[in-house]
Amino acid sequence: MYSLNSLSKWAFIAVLIDLGVLPVIAAESVDAFPNKAVRIVVPQASGGGIDLMARLVGARLSGSTSQSFVVDNRTGAGSIIGAAIVAKAAPDGYTLLVSSLSMAFNETLYKKLPYDSIKDFTPLSLIAISPNVLTVSFGSPVKTVQELIQLANSRPGQLNYGSGGIGGSDHVCSEYFQIAAGIKLVNVSYRGSAPALVDLAAGMIDLSFAPIASSIALISSGKLRALGVSTVKRSALLPEVPTMAEAGLARFNYSTWYAIWGPGGLPRPIVSKLNSEMQKALQDPNLRDRMAALGAESSWSSADEFSAFYKAEIKRWEPILKPYAQ
Repeated sequence: MYSLNSLSKWAFIAVLIDLGVLPVIAAESVDAFPNKAVRIVVPQASGGGIDLMARLVGARLSGSTSQSFVVDNRTGAGSIIGAAIVAKAAPDGYTLLVSSLSMAFNETLYKKLPYDSIKDFTPLSLIAISPNVLTVSFGSPVKTVQELIQLANSRPGQLNYGSGGIGGSDHVCSEYFQIAAGIKLVNVSYRGSAPALVDLAAGMIDLSFAPIASSIALISSGKLRALGVSTVKRSALLPEVPTMAEAGLARFNYSTWYAIWGPGGLPRPIVSKLNSEMQKALQDPNLRDRMAALGAESSWSSADEFSAFYKAEIKRWEPILKPYAQ
């Protein structure tokens, strides 16, 4: 039996809606949401891809709701610290999480998380998707994806790829590339994608498969050569660079994605309100243009669609990540 004392206001309203008792009052209450500042927890440092996406969306939501959506960077432990803060927050819609596919990776990478990534979060919507880019040094003799595969086959286990560490987007994408191409590479882990790409440009490692936001400056300056993008569509920032499928790896498809969650148990009226506001934000031409400048494509989804997508991503990358579980 439900106990009023054990439920927050919004959770109690959700119970009454489930019982068919209070549809009118719930509708009136949700119309007033939000009536104070909303905190967006970002589990990475300021200036990174997740942070930039959160700030773009937060600014747009602040304008449309007349309430502040304030970014709160809580870094550490591969995004786990920030996620745990949201998992333990009150399910009232005033504490949200913007993160990336690392949320799905962590489910396999870590046997003991301080939260249940399904039960302790309420999926709200995707925000954006972005390709990773396969690059080599501009001084490399390799000009195409197929040439790189041929070189790797002639030197199995000798070519090095740089990554921002186990479980990073560039690491998982590179492992996926090895499986798709039937080659063997060696991972060299750095403290982030940026220093790995600097060493790649200097010829100290052989290749990278980092997110486009990390790679584009060195590609544009002529220090790196882009061979292929990981998504099914070409990138507007690199329209001349083929997709990996076009380069000969059929069905190759990898996206770095960003999304927004609330704490578990978020009442359906609040989920619907936030999802509706996200839809309006992500359809805004100015926001879409600003995301495109970062190599990302805005990608709204319904809460149910995102929930199904998130669960599928956990399963999809489990075989690659399981050997690295700790």
